[in-house]
Amino acid sequence: MLRALLIALVLANLAVWAWRQPAVAHALSLPGPDSQRAPDRLSRQINPQAVRLVHASATAPAPSPSAAPAALPASAASAPLNSACLQAGPLSDTALAPAVAQLQALGLTNGQWQDGRQESGGRWIVVMGPYKTPDQLQKKQQELRGLKIAADELVNHPRLSPGLSLGQFASPTEAQARLAQVSRQGAHSARVEVLVPARVAHLLRVTSLSAEQVSRLSAPGDGPRWQACDATP
Repeated sequence: MLRALLIALVLANLAVWAWRQPAVAHALSLPGPDSQRAPDRLSRQINPQAVRLVHASATAPAPSPSAAPAALPASAASAPLNSACLQAGPLSDTALAPAVAQLQALGLTNGQWQDGRQESGGRWIVVMGPYKTPDQLQKKQQELRGLKIAADELVNHPRLSPGLSLGQFASPTEAQARLAQVSRQGAHSARVEVLVPARVAHLLRVTSLSAEQVSRLSAPGDGPRWQACDATP
């Protein structure tokens, strides 16, 4: 058994040796180890001169007409090129008129902008005086005490001092009610005056402006200063 295996190994080695010898392999009509090398493979090519190298970009298919971008819908094509929101203010009653004139010059109507009217409360006073001398002031104070009307001396007011305050109020209605009360008690020369005038401010806000309208409003001029709207109306 071992002898037969040894003989088989020897014969296998001899066959491999013979295969690796080109002359022996050729004599025995066996394919040698060089049969797959380049010279032998080149000899088997058919019409090698017909082979041509082509760049990869040249092989890409041309886009078909159907791949062209679709046209925009008519509604989008007719949309404004730009839309913006500008505001001006706070403006006084006097400054409001030129701002409105600017908007009207752009062809806008009253319904196309918003007027955010803001009014800060004033102060009203029931007052007596002013008096020319300190003696007159003291005499009037004594009269009011006799009528049981509370009064405070009013000082440092450019128009009403030296005088007497019978009460300060946040609305003219309250001041008129106090005046009626002290008049019934005998303070017939008392009156209502504006201590701090109410302040009215306007914030103009206009939306959906075209690029041309924005440019015209933003141009330097004598009118109010227009700027981009705040995030919240």
